[in-house]
Amino acid sequence: MTTVVVERERNMVTALDGVRSYVQPSETAQLATRAARRRWVTRLSAIGVVALTGAFGILALSRRSVPVTHPPLYTGVWTLSCLSNDAAADLLRAQGLQSRWSTVESRVGSRMLTVRASAEELELVRTALATYDNPGKSTCLVIPVTLRAP
Repeated sequence: MTTVVVERERNMVTALDGVRSYVQPSETAQLATRAARRRWVTRLSAIGVVALTGAFGILALSRRSVPVTHPPLYTGVWTLSCLSNDAAADLLRAQGLQSRWSTVESRVGSRMLTVRASAEELELVRTALATYDNPGKSTCLVIPVTLRAP
């Protein structure tokens, strides 16, 4: 680096026809070296800031929650004639009413069963209760049990 600065000084002296600089070439070389080092640190800092901004941007986008859509929910209320509330809830779970949106509610001492689910699941509840909670079609309090062989 110093030799480049000295060469430039000589070229200037030749071009300016004998006009001499009052600054020594070694001082000019030191100033040029410091300026080059500052530019290098500035570039490195700018690259670091861009990298950190990109990393935080990716992190922010990855934590962004995606809205989950669920089917429209409807509420159905049935008066139980044969089954108890717990037996009806067990029956509905056995029939496949276990989506993450459906809920089965019953109050103690009440014969009312409230189900909040999609239209297809409410139809499943309607047919299951018509089959198993109907004194004319089924024996009351008998829930179908599937036995598994060991």
